[in-house]
Amino acid sequence: FKSTCVCPKCKKVSVSYDAFKDVSIEIPQLRVTYRVVDVYLFPVATQTDKAPLTKYGLHVKVNETIEGLKMTLSELCGIPTEKLVFCSVGNARLAGIYE
Repeated sequence: FKSTCVCPKCKKVSVSYDAFKDVSIEIPQLRVTYRVVDVYLFPVATQTDKAPLTKYGLHVKVNETIEGLKMTLSELCGIPTEKLVFCSVGNARLAGIYE
């Protein structure tokens, strides 16, 4: 590292170099912009057919919209977005429906 000092009286400039073996610098942390959202797909079954439950871990942006979740799930399961309905469940009850 280079240090420069100037004498306030005589204005003489002194330059010195200090050798350092290790230098500590702060490395900024990356902000988490994605998260995994667990989605359980309950396909509508006919009376004679039992549809299997499928769990998907959607890797989406932190501030993703319901429409974005639908598009991501649609790409994975092949069901068109207009046929998907999201709902949240809490305390063994339906807490909300998001279309």
